[in-house]
This record gives sequence, structure tokens and C-alpha cells, in this order.
Amino acid sequence: MTSATYTDRLLRPREVAARLQVGVRTVYALVASQRLRAVRVGIGAGTIRIHEADLHAYLSALRGLAPQPPSAPLPGDGPPLG
Repeated sequence: MTSATYTDRLLRPREVAARLQVGVRTVYALVASQRLRAVRVGIGAGTIRIHEADLHAYLSALRGLAPQPPSAPLPGDGPPLG
């Protein structure tokens, strides 16, 4: 049996919270806002787990090392009139 690499290891929300030095509620909020990817495991609503690779991707995006999706233009953005 091989050891798990960071790309396939599943972390519990409290493990992610400890690594980020934030509360577990913050981790759930990041998942709910889709800024941090998670998977559901179990029956029914189940529980969430975060792939270690997704945590690394989130941290890279915070550092500006990964391309970020373009933000939608705000109403009124565009070339100046006149």
C-alpha cells in the first residue's frame, strides 16, 4: 500500500481550519461560497471533505500564483460616454 500524496488525501473541515488558523465556520463559509472546493461523502446530506490539493489550490490563488477567473463587469462599467 502506498502513502497518500497531498493530491489525493481528504481533510476534515477542522483539519483545514487548523492549517488556515481560522474557525471551522470559516471553512464551511469558504465551501458554501465555492472559493474552496469540497466533496460530500456519506448518505443523505453526508459530511464534507476537502482534497488536500484543493486546499493548496485555494492558497495558491490567495497568493496570486494561480490564474483567477475573470470577475463579471459591474453595472455601469464600460467605455466613458461622450
